[in-house]
Amino acid sequence: FTKLPRIDGYCVCVCVCVCVLPVVDGMWDFGRRLSVAQPGRGDEGWVECQVGLEGKRIPPITRSAYLTVLESPQFKLHLEQTTTSTVEHTLYIPCRVTGYPKPQLAWYRDAVPVRQLQESRMRVLTNGSLVISFLEERDSAMYQCFARNSAGEANTYTYLRVISFAPNITRRPDDLLSVEGDAVTLPCDVSGAPQPTVTWFKGAIRRQASSRLFVLPPGSLLISPVLLTDAGNYICVARNYRGEASARARLVVWARTRITEAPRDRGVVRGRSVELRCEVVHDPAVSASVSWIKDGAELGAAERARLLRGGPGGLHISHATPTDSGAYTCLVTSSAGNDSRTARIEVRELPGPPQAPGVRVSAAGRRMAEMGWARGYDGNSALVRYVLETSVDAWRVLVPNLAPESTTALSPALKPGHSYRFRLIAVNAVGPGEPSIETDSLVLPEEPPERFPQHLRISERSNHSLSLCWQPPEVDYWNGPLKGYLIRWVYLYLYNLVYVGDFQYKNIPSPAMTAMTIPELHPWQTYEVAIAAYNSAGLGPYSTPLVQRTLEGVPLTAPARVQLRSLNSTSVRVAWSQPDSQKLRGTLLGYKVEVWRPGLSSESLNVDVPPEPPGGGRVAQVTGLLAYTDYTVTVCCTTSAGNGPRSAPRRVRTHEDTPGPVQSLQLLDFSKTSLLLSWGEPKELNGVLFGYQLSWQQGNRTHVIVTHNLDNSFHKYRITGLEEHATYLLHMAARTSAGSGPVRSLTFTAAVPGAPVVLSVSRVAARSLLLQVRSGPERGTSITHWIVEAQTGLTDKGGNWTVLREIDAEPQKRSLLVNELQPYTFYRLRVRQGTAVAVSQPSPATRWVQTLPAPPDIAPSNITVRTAGSQSIWVRWAPLAVEDYQAIPESVGYRVRCKHKEFPTSLPLDATTDDRGEREASLEGLRPYSTYVIQVQAFNANGPGPWTEVVEATTSEAAPSAGPMDVYANATSPSAILVGWGMVPKQDHNGQILGFKVILALSSLRNLSSSSSAGCVLLTGLRVFTEYTVKVQAFTHAGDGAATSSTALIRTHDDVPGPPTMIFFPEVQPTSVLMTWQPPENPNGVVLGTQPYHRAFSVVQLGADARRFTTSDLIPESIYRFRMVARTHVGWGDPAEVVVVTTESRARPDPPGKPSVPRAGVAARSVTLTWTPGSDHSAPLRYYTVQARILPGDPRWEAVAPSLKPFTSYRFRISSTNDVGMSPWSEPSTIATTLQAGIWTSSAPFDRTTRGSQNTLLLRLSPLFSNLFIPPSTESLNGVLLGYRVLYREVEEDPPSGIAPLPLAPPGLTQPSPIQAKLLGKFLEPSTFPLLSTQLPLFILLFSFVVPSAPPSNVKVEGTSSSQLQVTWSPPPASSHNGVLQGYKVFYKVVPRHDGNVSERIRILYLPETSVRLKGLEGFTRYSVRIIAYNTAGQGPSSSIATGRTLPAAPSAPSFLHFADVLTSSLNVSWGEPAQPNGLLEGYHVLYHPIAHVTEMNKAVIVDVKKSSPRWIRFTGLTPRVSYSFRVKGMTFTYGPEVSGNVTMAPAEGAPGPPGRPVVVQNGADLQLQWSKGSAGHSRITGYVIEARPVEGGEWDLLVNGIERQATGHTIRSNLLHAGVAYILRVSAMNRAGTGSPSPPSQPFTAQSAVAFYDEWWFLVVVALSGLLLILLLIFVLIVRGQSQHNVCVCVFYLLGRSPPRPRPGSLHYSDEDIPSKYSSLEKSETNGSISHKDKVGTNSEYLGTDLETDSSHSFVNHYISEPSYFSSWRRQRRDIHACCGPVSERGEAEGANPGGKPPPYPAAEGFGPRSGMTAGLRPALRPAAMAGFSSFV
Repeated sequence: FTKLPRIDGYCVCVCVCVCVLPVVDGMWDFGRRLSVAQPGRGDEGWVECQVGLEGKRIPPITRSAYLTVLESPQFKLHLEQTTTSTVEHTLYIPCRVTGYPKPQLAWYRDAVPVRQLQESRMRVLTNGSLVISFLEERDSAMYQCFARNSAGEANTYTYLRVISFAPNITRRPDDLLSVEGDAVTLPCDVSGAPQPTVTWFKGAIRRQASSRLFVLPPGSLLISPVLLTDAGNYICVARNYRGEASARARLVVWARTRITEAPRDRGVVRGRSVELRCEVVHDPAVSASVSWIKDGAELGAAERARLLRGGPGGLHISHATPTDSGAYTCLVTSSAGNDSRTARIEVRELPGPPQAPGVRVSAAGRRMAEMGWARGYDGNSALVRYVLETSVDAWRVLVPNLAPESTTALSPALKPGHSYRFRLIAVNAVGPGEPSIETDSLVLPEEPPERFPQHLRISERSNHSLSLCWQPPEVDYWNGPLKGYLIRWVYLYLYNLVYVGDFQYKNIPSPAMTAMTIPELHPWQTYEVAIAAYNSAGLGPYSTPLVQRTLEGVPLTAPARVQLRSLNSTSVRVAWSQPDSQKLRGTLLGYKVEVWRPGLSSESLNVDVPPEPPGGGRVAQVTGLLAYTDYTVTVCCTTSAGNGPRSAPRRVRTHEDTPGPVQSLQLLDFSKTSLLLSWGEPKELNGVLFGYQLSWQQGNRTHVIVTHNLDNSFHKYRITGLEEHATYLLHMAARTSAGSGPVRSLTFTAAVPGAPVVLSVSRVAARSLLLQVRSGPERGTSITHWIVEAQTGLTDKGGNWTVLREIDAEPQKRSLLVNELQPYTFYRLRVRQGTAVAVSQPSPATRWVQTLPAPPDIAPSNITVRTAGSQSIWVRWAPLAVEDYQAIPESVGYRVRCKHKEFPTSLPLDATTDDRGEREASLEGLRPYSTYVIQVQAFNANGPGPWTEVVEATTSEAAPSAGPMDVYANATSPSAILVGWGMVPKQDHNGQILGFKVILALSSLRNLSSSSSAGCVLLTGLRVFTEYTVKVQAFTHAGDGAATSSTALIRTHDDVPGPPTMIFFPEVQPTSVLMTWQPPENPNGVVLGTQPYHRAFSVVQLGADARRFTTSDLIPESIYRFRMVARTHVGWGDPAEVVVVTTESRARPDPPGKPSVPRAGVAARSVTLTWTPGSDHSAPLRYYTVQARILPGDPRWEAVAPSLKPFTSYRFRISSTNDVGMSPWSEPSTIATTLQAGIWTSSAPFDRTTRGSQNTLLLRLSPLFSNLFIPPSTESLNGVLLGYRVLYREVEEDPPSGIAPLPLAPPGLTQPSPIQAKLLGKFLEPSTFPLLSTQLPLFILLFSFVVPSAPPSNVKVEGTSSSQLQVTWSPPPASSHNGVLQGYKVFYKVVPRHDGNVSERIRILYLPETSVRLKGLEGFTRYSVRIIAYNTAGQGPSSSIATGRTLPAAPSAPSFLHFADVLTSSLNVSWGEPAQPNGLLEGYHVLYHPIAHVTEMNKAVIVDVKKSSPRWIRFTGLTPRVSYSFRVKGMTFTYGPEVSGNVTMAPAEGAPGPPGRPVVVQNGADLQLQWSKGSAGHSRITGYVIEARPVEGGEWDLLVNGIERQATGHTIRSNLLHAGVAYILRVSAMNRAGTGSPSPPSQPFTAQSAVAFYDEWWFLVVVALSGLLLILLLIFVLIVRGQSQHNVCVCVFYLLGRSPPRPRPGSLHYSDEDIPSKYSSLEKSETNGSISHKDKVGTNSEYLGTDLETDSSHSFVNHYISEPSYFSSWRRQRRDIHACCGPVSERGEAEGANPGGKPPPYPAAEGFGPRSGMTAGLRPALRPAAMAGFSSFV
């Protein structure tokens, strides 16, 4: 290949390449050349030339070249010569060019490259186009586009002209009508350059773009969606800088028509109605139409008439049929829019019953049934399921869900031995249809029970028997009727659980038995017990074995190989081997070793040994035995049941020991050379006494000892060869084989010793003292003993000398310890010294000494106990004698301890009394029917004494305090419940459990049993499907106990219901009837539905709430028998059957015929009526109504009661009722009189106070004895009262509970009466005896005793203390005791001071004593007392009432304490009387002191107020702002408790400030006081008070109070002040907080008074001269008559002398005693009794330590009391002004005081002045004459 020439301007190069496609055209020159005509881009590629030789296999030769085709630029679109655009637009100038290679583009504006212009608004796109943004007029120019490549170049151009003009609206908006919710566009097309801005206005408001408003280019307004508020006038405004343009339009918006309540899908049962609602709203300016479309087609005229009755737009379908099913569309059309909604109606009905059911026993199992059937009518609704039901005694669902397409079913496992019937029910969406007909009965074969009896419980009844209780298996697992139970048990060797022996069996042939006892078992043996139930098919499985052990028994054997060995003279070793454990019959608690001396078994010594004694082995050591004594020893085993047999007795003797000292060693027949020695055997021989060893020696010859050994027959021996006046030492000892015993020695001469001397008495204790003695001259004979003599007594008075003690003498002993003295006793002692020869004279007596107190040595005696009830025991004892107190008598008391005998480790119950004279106590809170051990001890301040011997007492029986445990209840059938229970806790037995009572709902059933073990009972005859609460209670002789705390709630099984009631046909038509009814009286479960039907045609199954039903398509004038049946979960019940006639000619029935009363039909409480029914007028009778009228005199007809009255005349009438109504009443019957009946009374016609002798009973039944005779009421006679009959019989002392007593037999009757009476408080069955009461309480009268018939006499009551009364009386005459008096009952109560009931208290004496001391009474109170004697038959009549009063006691606290007129330095204190004076009040004790320490007053002040004085005092001179504590207590013979209160002196916080300084203006004799107001404080001012004080000295005191709050001045009358005395005044304001600070004192002023003529000086002079003349004349006459000059002097002194001093008020006494201990730090008052003082300048002075500097006339107690003389110095105050010491104000009430009482009023004074608000007068303390001493009180 070589280069080819150019062709048509193209240069073709051929390159080597690979050919792909063969070339066919363009080859020439034998193919050696290739020509390409008009080459294009498609020809570009590799070209290959291949050369080969034909016919040769030589590979061809190829050469290739690449062909490239070039294209010059070509424009696809040439630009227009001129391009016009507007300013602010964006202009696209295209420049599209082709060529190869790709041409390069360049833009020029006016021959200047665009890139060089640096205009950011101009840019060239990648496709070559030029974009000019935001055109401006200066952009007008020539624009050129150049394209260049290697093949050439090309260009195109255009001239751009940019123009601008004013806005112009090219399309104006038009008025529009729109519907709410649509999209509305208001057009406004505008043009302009630059582009105008379009703005829309609604009226004058500019509309902004929002989520609903859009401005579309070029200016249209889009509103989407449009609202009703968008209606109005709109303006479109277009603007640019060249100008503006506008256009207007109106928008009208209609409310859209729509469906507000759309129809909903509904389902309806055939025959019922359904309604579809379609409510529409639309704009008032338009109208809307509603139409209905069913299944896409409009309803026809007939359908519209039938269906469109559901209100506006609604659709109503009544009596829906299946053709009414479909889709219903509600279509609404209007000019304001259309709307539609669609809903479906489905009409369904119940399916029909399945057809041809059949059943057989399935081959798959004997317990399953196979059933087949044919499909029935499906009720136009697909079946959902089938329900398979079965019935044994009631229908129940067996398989609730069977596939709807199935026609066979296999039942689940059924109960063997039962008969079943089956039926099927088809269920679709409407509900279950009618059941199919029942299949024939299918009986399954019996099988043995599947389950064992449940709740098996075993308890040990005794050590020989076990009690069993169980419940039957669940009924579902019986597999046939139960025939009984089989119990098996076997002895179980507990250690390796191996059976011992064969099983033993007990057959229980009755399935109703659920408890039994397995007897004849071995004690303390373990048994395995199981139970199984059986039926006709065989025995069921045994229950899980229970293991139970019988109670322990006493051991059967004694310990073996008992060995005894004496260890020493006081102990014996006992050893034995363990007995056979199989014969222990219980847990070995230990061994008991019993040791006694022969013939003294009652004094045996018992040693308890644990099972494994310490140290190992079975060995016990008995100590404390007597030496050389024979003992008998036995050993026995002990279990909880008691001691076993004792081992064979064996004897042992203790070892010998040295004997004791000889007794009674005496010197007899003493002579100069011989003496006779006498002695006795040792008290403790301790072996065989061999003899005695006697030795003696002369005192100065110690080397010569004479010894004689005497045998045991010697008791006297004469010693001879003695020297006269010599001193001898003698020794004597007894001897056994163990050696010699202690030596008795004595020294003797022939002389009498001298008297000793007691040096001192020391170490005085309660029972001993130490005497320091100095012996007298012995005179040759040694002192052998000391004799202590004493005078004793409870006081230090003289008495007889008695020998207190003899003490053996010891060498060098100079002190004697005297023991065994009586504590707290006075002794005076003297001592004698004795030798073997004689006794000396007594020593001088010591001083009187008293031993120390000690606890009592002896216990109370004569302990007597009696049962006082089920929880109390009465204890009586003899108190200690005074000499046995051994301490201060006031500290002596008694303690009674009571312990439960069976629980000795329980805490004891103690009763303590501090009264040393008390002799009885009552122990309360004990456990019933329990034995207690009781002891009594005395005690004093030093401790308790010994306890008395144990006395046992047993409380009486009571009802059990708790019910049985583990109560359960299970329903076994619709009418039976099985109730079981466990045992009553032993501690709650409270007696012998006689049986149990099962309380079931409102009825009480009794299951009698003689044991307290667990049990169960099957309760039958109960109501079906009724919820019962089950409780169980035990009962004893005392009555029924508490029921179980937990209640078992159980419901009996449900059953088929009873028939419906009250079936009527109120509406009857020829072809239809309306039937009404009420639910069954016995629903027996939850009624699920009812079903009415007639004949064999089932009408419909109704719901449980249905009460009406209409049946149609009946035959006119026909008789139909309707049945109504109800259904529960179990199945359909019994039907109620009624008859109805389909006719319209119905009416009320005619009245029945006149009723007649056959004679044979008349009884005591009932009569038999017969009558002829009237015509029913084609409406069958439903019931009759019977009324009766009692004759004579009762005109009322009333409904007949269930029971008529005996012996009463009646008339009867009858009315019948059918479906239409009630007939008229029949004619009244003839008079019928019921027969007589027994008297119906609840009480016998006599009471228990009837008297009788020892062998007779006298019952007085005469009406004259009204106190004995209780006649029956007239209403209960039931006939003519003919007399009375007394029934009697002997009763047992303790009749068993639950056993009916023998009939009572009247005297002379051979046959026993059938009357049942109430025995021991229990009612039995009523009697049928024709002439006696039907229910008579039985009174048990003791045949030998009746109650006492006479009361005690001579009742006397005397007060012994403030809380005790001594009551004495005489017993009733012995002839009226009627037996042995058991004691007395003392009734006492407070004699009421006013009318009112006071409860009476009782004190029971359990011994026939004739005195008692009543304790714990109120002081100084009168009590009334009466006494009643009682015996075993009851209590007799009451004695006459005697009264007595207790002694005075301390009074109670005063009833209140009040403070009033609390100023800065004074206040009034008042108090109330004690609520309980407890005696005659003697006065009051008032004490006050500052709470905190005050310099001016650091002591307490005591004031005694007499009883005659008013109960208030005014205290002055107190310190401002200081808190004081006041205490007041009353006094009778002693002080009582006090009432206290605290008060703080003014000013208080928040009180007003001081007013301005008062100004005093003299207005004649009166004073005018003026002041200015100060600060009001925390509340407004309520008033003012004025205080005054003499200038010369004294205390500030209240002058006027109660001044009005508006006042700034006040007039003070002159009579309130003392004339001639200088005073200063001050004013204080008051508010709610109290009195404020006082003002500064006024200027001093002198009080003046209006002088009367008798006060003028000249009048006084005249009177004095006249009196003097008369006196002189009288003296002259006396002298003349010779009278005594002495008498004249007396008269002159009395007439001319000074008047005597005024007496001090007797009502005040100022104590100078010590103040109470709590105020011991305070000082006492001065002797002048001053409470508080002020000096002349008004400062407080010290209470104690210096004399007051004030004048003595002012040194008095500045507090006042309301004395009569004090009252006389005051005048009455005006009513509108408060007294200065007036009633208590709120602001001064005491802290902590009782505000309940009211203080007494205070004295008041009167003021004058119309506007002064006149104050109370100043107290006389402000007058000079009243300032001295206590003259202010006079």
